Amino acid sequence: MSKRVKEITEETFSDAVDYAHFLNKKLHFNVLSQKIILPLGSILLALHATILFLGVIYLLVRDNPEKLVAFNAFPFIPACWNGIWGAFSNITENLYVKIFLVIVFLFIVPFAVCSITALIVFCLTKSKSPAIEGSTVKRAKNLYNYLEKAPQTQYIVTEGKPVMWRRICGIVSGICIIGFAFYYYGSSINQNNNFLAAFSVLFQSDKSSDDILICLSFGVIFYFAYVLLHIVFSFIIQPCCDSYKEWKKFTDEAERHWLSVDKEECKRRKEDASCEEYDGWKYRNLEKTQYYKDKTEEYYAKYMGLPYETDEDKAEQLVRDIEDELSGGGWGNY
Repeated sequence: MSKRVKEITEETFSDAVDYAHFLNKKLHFNVLSQKIILPLGSILLALHATILFLGVIYLLVRDNPEKLVAFNAFPFIPACWNGIWGAFSNITENLYVKIFLVIVFLFIVPFAVCSITALIVFCLTKSKSPAIEGSTVKRAKNLYNYLEKAPQTQYIVTEGKPVMWRRICGIVSGICIIGFAFYYYGSSINQNNNFLAAFSVLFQSDKSSDDILICLSFGVIFYFAYVLLHIVFSFIIQPCCDSYKEWKKFTDEAERHWLSVDKEECKRRKEDASCEEYDGWKYRNLEKTQYYKDKTEEYYAKYMGLPYETDEDKAEQLVRDIEDELSGGGWGNY
């Protein structure tokens, strides 16, 4: 791993080039990680959460044989839950601690798989080395251009691909929960492990309307629970998918260094800035600033012929008043 460079100078320029190459590789890795690690982690989290959610239902009904027909058809659900719950029961008997451990375990498995996958993908990621040659000005410019050409992938938990995978996995898992809930209630009624028979029995009588609503509510509850879990998970794997802030900060530093050695470019930018059209959107919040309020008061007093005092003038007057009071020159006699 290259040494992180915070300030680019002539002495640290060679380290800055190595660090720029490292950042370029990380950004290419981020592109791949958002296509591989994010969907992989989302799918694993959804699968894990689905099994644990059904395991909780199994825990609540396992003492009633009549309600275990659906779970007998999917023996891996009780097996997974008994293994996990039994392992944590060996650690502690405190119910709240065990629930906390289950939640932690829910995140650990997808995170561990994503971390291993990320390490492999990063090692296999290739990026073009920077060709930095020529004069000081040219080298500084080439470094900045090299950074600018890197893929600028921004990872935002509440936008873009994280939201897309959150919805896809949440909806698919919610539908699976609803399907299992229909099978669970139907098989409990007719004590038959045939899926079509268990599914159809719920729609053959008006008495099952409440059960149908419960089945649908299970899917909705699971979806929103998964959304919250996935938001937390998105923050956990963010280091594997996002280097934008690190790249942006170093690119700004590279631009600062370039302009510090290239006086012509610096002059050209100042001239271009002076010719820019007024951007009202850019200054849309100007009236909310203290500077705007102070200037408004100043010009109002000027045109109205009223005295105007700045905060500094008021502070100086306050100091004079206090000194006058303490000296006995005021109303007090100290």
